[in-house]
Amino acid sequence: MAPEAAQPAPAEVIEEEPPTPAAEPVAADGTLTHDAWLASFDTLGLSGLTRNLAAHCMVEHDDGEVLQLRLDPSQAAMQAEVHVERIREALAGAGVERRLVISDGELPASVETPKQRADRLAAERHAQAVDALKADPHVKQLQQAFGARLVEASVKPSGERARAERKMPWARPNVLTRQRASVVKCRHRADIFHETRIPP
Repeated sequence: MAPEAAQPAPAEVIEEEPPTPAAEPVAADGTLTHDAWLASFDTLGLSGLTRNLAAHCMVEHDDGEVLQLRLDPSQAAMQAEVHVERIREALAGAGVERRLVISDGELPASVETPKQRADRLAAERHAQAVDALKADPHVKQLQQAFGARLVEASVKPSGERARAERKMPWARPNVLTRQRASVVKCRHRADIFHETRIPP
């Protein structure tokens, strides 16, 4: 009996780390620092336009009575009293009871807003997921056998898997010109394309 062809090793499964405890929203002296603002932003329960407005702000000053946030001037059109009040209420619910003042102004290049931080972390997760898929033996096998290419823009890091499942099925073949296969590596998802030539 001929020996069976060697099969590529299964994709390594990396367990996700447990969520870290929510950061305290205030510093030791009771004031809200910008670092604490970044660390506790996702625990404030903000949503929609209110969250979007707050995500473009940095903490400029907090004296314990008045909290001043500086807003990216490119987002100044979003500012409305209803959003300011919702942010104030969210902060009060987290123990930061202040009069809230939001004014637009240029932000220092060295300071990251919650939006910029979220974008940076998302880009880092995406790059890690791309690297993991490129190293996966199943992906390499498809590339060698069919000249497949990894569509990096389609890669969904593990934290986005649920959303990816709603948007992208496991396989949606087009029998005329193209086939697509979804690949899982450490719970990341991506599209792999290869062209199918039809004989004349």
